[in-house]
Amino acid sequence: RPCEHPAFVSADRISEESSLAAPAGSAPEARAEFWRRVEEPLQRVRKFLYDLNARLTYFPREVHASYRIEGFAELKSLRQGEYRLDFPPAGRKHPLSLHFVCRGEEGKAREVVSSRAAVTHHVEYLQRHGIPFTVSEKYHRSGAAGPNGEVHLAIHVAPVVPVSLTFDVDVERGGLRLHVWNLERLGRASYPLPPERVDADLLAEVEKAVLREPNRLNELTGFHVPEEVRGQLQRRLYVDARRKAIELAGDRARSRAKGGLAQLFRREDRGPEDS
Repeated sequence: RPCEHPAFVSADRISEESSLAAPAGSAPEARAEFWRRVEEPLQRVRKFLYDLNARLTYFPREVHASYRIEGFAELKSLRQGEYRLDFPPAGRKHPLSLHFVCRGEEGKAREVVSSRAAVTHHVEYLQRHGIPFTVSEKYHRSGAAGPNGEVHLAIHVAPVVPVSLTFDVDVERGGLRLHVWNLERLGRASYPLPPERVDADLLAEVEKAVLREPNRLNELTGFHVPEEVRGQLQRRLYVDARRKAIELAGDRARSRAKGGLAQLFRREDRGPEDS
């Protein structure tokens, strides 16, 4: 079995969620019918991923991607590569995965001066999306965390975003399911695929999505979002991001003010003769 990048989602874990076999406890006829419906689409997907990985590995293309990270500057022009297949061992037909990585040359850093809860939120967000980072102590004005838990930390974000596509069986719906992670944006998405929908047109749109080309993947998988609704969602995300930025700026200002007052009080306590 290929060695897995620690940030990638385990294909076995996805498979456990959708069962390792056909519907448990169902009649033999139902199991046979289930596999009859999904076997050909699985074979089609396997060949598609194998051929796509071979083309991208032996005839590499310049593919770049950008991601907006919540609370940080956008990671721009990351170069996409390091393609790797993850197929099950002999005797199993699923899941079928393609992994790759988007990398940049320089990291981004942002100083976070806020509550411990806010720092924890940023850390959990980066971990959830598999983005490498380090947290270091920037400075402590008062020598220790304040009474409200204020801390002064720097979070250094590496320009590395792992991406994966995994096709697996969907027992409940009697077809396949496509799981994507950090493909067009940070986060996870899951698309139910009836067997008859896994055709050349759909796989061509999957390839376009991998190559960062305009595509109709959402439309063909039944997740088409009207432009008006898309605009509303984008505006809402922008407003939320601005609100969080303002809250962080307020936390920073309050923390600095408390640090300045503490120093002033210490100087007054010492008195003129101690100066």
